[in-house]
Parts: sequence; C-alpha cells; structure tokens
Amino acid sequence: MRGVRLLPAVLLSLLAACASEPKSTARLRPVGELPPVYKDTWVAWVEQAADWSERREAVLADPKLASFLVDNLARTMLKSYRAGAIAGAHDLRVGPFERSRAELVRMGAHAVPTLAELMAIGDATTALLCGEQLVEIGRPSIDYVLGLLERKEPHARARAAEVLGQLPHAGAKEPAVVAALVAATGDAEWFVRESATEALGHRGTRATEIGPTRQALSRALMDDDPEVGRAAAFGLARLADPEAIPALLNFLERAEREADLVSYEAGQRALRALSRTQKSRSPREWRDWWRANRPSRTSGGNQ
Repeated sequence: MRGVRLLPAVLLSLLAACASEPKSTARLRPVGELPPVYKDTWVAWVEQAADWSERREAVLADPKLASFLVDNLARTMLKSYRAGAIAGAHDLRVGPFERSRAELVRMGAHAVPTLAELMAIGDATTALLCGEQLVEIGRPSIDYVLGLLERKEPHARARAAEVLGQLPHAGAKEPAVVAALVAATGDAEWFVRESATEALGHRGTRATEIGPTRQALSRALMDDDPEVGRAAAFGLARLADPEAIPALLNFLERAEREADLVSYEAGQRALRALSRTQKSRSPREWRDWWRANRPSRTSGGNQ
C-alpha cells in the first residue's frame, strides 16, 4: 500500500464519533487533556483566530500536529454533515461543515491519508464526503488513492477506482495509473470492474495516449457482467476514437443475440456518438456503414 497507514484506533475513533450508531468504544481525549500546543491549535481554529494563516504554516511544519488537526477536521466535517449543519445554496453563513472542508483542502497532502482511509473503511456517506475532498485536493491524492486498489476490501477498491476517475492527469505517473485501472478491470468483483472501467473512460478524455485505454475498454465490452460492458461502451463513446467501432459492433451483436435491450441501446448510443450520426442501425447496417466509412489510415499518435 502506498503512503503511511494511520493507526486503526485513530480511524475507529473518528468513525465512531461520526457514525449514527457507535462502532467503537475508543475514547476521544477532552480538549483539556491535550498537550498545550495541540489544545492551542484546535482552539485557534475553532475560534477563527486572526493569526490562523500563520498558525497553519506552523502546523504544516509539524507532521504530528498536522495529523492531529486533520483528524479533528475530518471528525467535524462528518459530524456536522450528519447533524444537518450545512449552509443552504443561498445561505451566506459559513459553519463548521464548510470551514472544515475548506481547511482540509488547504491541508493538501497532509489530509490525504486520513481522508483516503476513511473513504476506504467508512459507510457510504463517509466515503462520499471524503472522496469529494480527495478530488478537490487533486493531484496530491493520486498516489495514496492508487494504493487503495490493492486493498482486500472490495468496496475500498471500487471507491478508489471511482475517485481516480475524477482526479486530474498524473503527469509522468499517468501510465502507472492507467495500468492499475486496467488491472482492476479484471477484479473478481463485478462492481470493482465497473468502477475501474468507468474511471478509464473518464481518464481517457484527459490522456495524450488513448491506445491502451481504448484496448482495455474494448476488452471490457465482453465482460460477463452487463453493467461492466455498458460502462465500457460509455467510456469508448467518451474517447471519441472511431477505432473503437469494430469492438462496439461485436458488443451490439452480442446484445442482440442475448436480447439485452439495455446493453443494445448503450451500444447504439456509443456508435451514434463515434459515427457522429443520429441514426440507429441494425448490427448488419452498422457493419456496412463502417466498411464504407472506415478511415484508410488511423492516427499513429493514438495507437
């Protein structure tokens, strides 16, 4: 697993404090029992001290203090959300939920391990909120989230793939991200394969080299689970690469043979998008169209 794992007791105490039903008896220390620097830091944040920007820099320079602050910010974010303490769309007030979310983003890479672990082991609400934060933090999240694809918990792997689909291009590390997602399309659990397939489609729209992604999505079209195949069809449509059409024709023919109307329509949508036409055709008509319209030479840059 990439990154440093947080102590299970810390995460369990966070989850216990934020869940609707307690999951642990782990004890959270009252503010009065904290070391002075920890207490002063937390009180300064809660009371919105005028010099908080300077204090934040000192926190970021101390890994243990930064971890303490991140843990408590995550706890505040989750508890505030569950309590419904969220500003409305037109509410100009900024409460603890909004403040903790914004502060976690400012903490950047320091917040990633806690948020990623909570996303991996928490309930659906925790996973959603922490996943959104990881996406907002952006590129610093990539390495740690990528490591979650190796977790034994299937839902952790699926959540990691979903977030990777939303994270920005990884620069020189992008081939490693794509390779890991391609490997995840062979996961034993269908919902992990579906999430990985969807993520490949999203990342492919930001890629400079789409050949490996197109090939992986074309293979995923024939997955035993129809949800995975439909995700692959959607992803290929997003790539906007006509070279995916032959694989989609096979997908459409399979859907017709199996009377899978949902997959059949997914294939039709993808083919219409890639052919830039509005007309649906039978599989035979699509093959005739492709023979008449296939480019004589494909672009070498995308192969």
